[in-house]
This record gives sequence, C-alpha cells and structure tokens, in this order.
Amino acid sequence: MFSKKYYLKIFAEKPEIFGSIPEKMLSNEQFNEITGIPRLAVMEMSPGVSLEALLHTVLTNKPDAVLPTISYTGTEYGTWEHYECLLRTIKKKLEKENRIYVAHPVIMGAPDLWWALNGRFASQLQKRFNFFTQCFCCRLYSFALRIPLCKKINAHTIFSAFQPRITSETMDDDTYITAQKYYRMFLSSFGISLNYSMYDTTMQKVVNNTDAVCTHAPERHEIRCVFRNNLCNMDGFYDKPDNLSTFFESYAIPAAAKIISGTLAGKRVDYEREVRNTLLPVAGPKKKKRKKKV
Repeated sequence: MFSKKYYLKIFAEKPEIFGSIPEKMLSNEQFNEITGIPRLAVMEMSPGVSLEALLHTVLTNKPDAVLPTISYTGTEYGTWEHYECLLRTIKKKLEKENRIYVAHPVIMGAPDLWWALNGRFASQLQKRFNFFTQCFCCRLYSFALRIPLCKKINAHTIFSAFQPRITSETMDDDTYITAQKYYRMFLSSFGISLNYSMYDTTMQKVVNNTDAVCTHAPERHEIRCVFRNNLCNMDGFYDKPDNLSTFFESYAIPAAAKIISGTLAGKRVDYEREVRNTLLPVAGPKKKKRKKKV
C-alpha cells in the first residue's frame, strides 16, 4: 500500500501513468492477489461522482471484487482528500456490509493524451462539427485510460456513474443516451462492458447519509474541472449538438481507438499525430487529366 505522500505527489505532478502501472502503486503481490479473483471489476472514480448511483451499479451486478481507479486530466482543482472520504465509504458499504472485496486504489492519467483529444485541435473541431465541448471526449479519455489496466488484470467490466448535476440540469435524455451508446461501443470493441448508472431523485438510496459523510469538506474544496458547465449557453440552458453521432463516429472513437490499439501493442504512441491523422480529410480518387484538344 503506497503512502498518502506518494499519491499526493502524483496528483501534484500528474505524470503519465497509462499503459503500465508503477510497481509501487500496483505491486506484484497485489497484482497476483486481484487477478486470482474470478469476477473482478474496475470502478471509475471521477469528480462529482454520484456515490449512490455508483454503489447501486455495483450492488446490482454483485462482482466478487472491485478495483477503484482515480484518473486525472490536468484540468481539475480542489482537495484530493475528498477521494479519501469516498473510498472509505465505498469500502465500508461494499466490503464490510456486502462482502465485496475492495482493492487498494490505482491512480492514472495522461495529460498529453487529454490535450491531444480535447485541446490541441479545439478550433478545428468547432469548425468541423459546429460545436465543441471538452466533456464528451473527456469521458472517453477516462474510459480509454482504464482499458490497458483491465487487460492487465483480466477485468471485463467497468463500473461508473454519471454526475447528477450534469444529467439533471444540463444534458437532455437523447444526448445522454447517445453518448452512452458510443462509450459502450468503444469499450466493447476491446472486450470490456460498461455498467453505467445515472442518479435521479427516484432512485432508492443504497447508503444512508452518504452526502453528509462525503461532503465534510467545504464545497469550494471539492474536486472540480475548469471546464465545468461549458455545456450551457449564456442563459444557463443546454445547447444540444445536432451532429453528436458524427462527432463520435468520425473523430472521437477512431482517434481514441488508434491510440489504445498502439498502446496495447507496446508502441510509443504520438497522441497528437494520431489525432491529427484522424482529422485530416480523406483523400478522394485522383481525377484523370483531360487531354488537350489539338
């Protein structure tokens, strides 16, 4: 088990931890322990996660064990100790009360990959698709990070949950369903299923006083993203993109898939080049030159 000082250093420096996990974080002993568990799943932790929805997803599917994973992008700010609180609650509710083993968490991130997908060609993406927000590819980035880990530990499921304030206030059902379809499609192409829950007011809470337990720190200290609420227009309403499917099919999924395939093959992937090549227009057949009339 690594020390608090060690992972706070990781959060501060945000090195590339993608494709391979440092032994100090996932030791050979821990690796052998969790890979011997038959129904092992990876749990995604993210800023603003709906803990009720996340626990609901896990308890509905009843795996033998879960490996909590925390990822960073380079756009977050706030106190990372908030994750400690979430993890304590998860361990108590799953391990002690439901006998689902909770392994020590793994932290990962690749800010250069996030930049290539979301930052480098933002103006070009806006021109091509007539909309752009970092949120869709950021979610894709989060799932992509976990694919090599899933392959390494032989896990075929990722548990996740959608932030309630995003779904209920800024995203309509059609957009949510469309995005989920492509996230699942992307992961399934690598043999991984996504179990995803969205918290709403009708969901029966699976843990009592969760909010009180996990929001002990002032709200301003919770993990937030510098791009939060950028799905909303100036009036605070959500602008639905008309061509979200085209965005995923012609850009986000192909770009991420090429990067993940190269990473799994052990190659040193140039993220920017792969994204650039995906965005380049497909060359059409060359036109035959007409012979000049004599």
